[in-house]
Amino acid sequence: MVGANSSNGRILEVAFDPPGSTELNSAASSRVGLQSLVFRDDGAAGVHLLAADSKRGPVFFYSGAADQGAIVLDTAALRESHH
Repeated sequence: MVGANSSNGRILEVAFDPPGSTELNSAASSRVGLQSLVFRDDGAAGVHLLAADSKRGPVFFYSGAADQGAIVLDTAALRESHH
């Protein structure tokens, strides 16, 4: 199971046997409102993760479902361009 903590920006993989969790994103401190997670299975290329930050606006792509993530869409920039 994987979950996003919107209060601290962490994306955690949760295990039950044995109990514990592993932080998947290394840039949690720069995420302030993670709300949605989507996994993309590319077969042999692995499983990737998309995460939306509802407070700042960007959608991040995590190759291999881990690490820092790259911005693939920035809704804050889109909102600013329409003003």
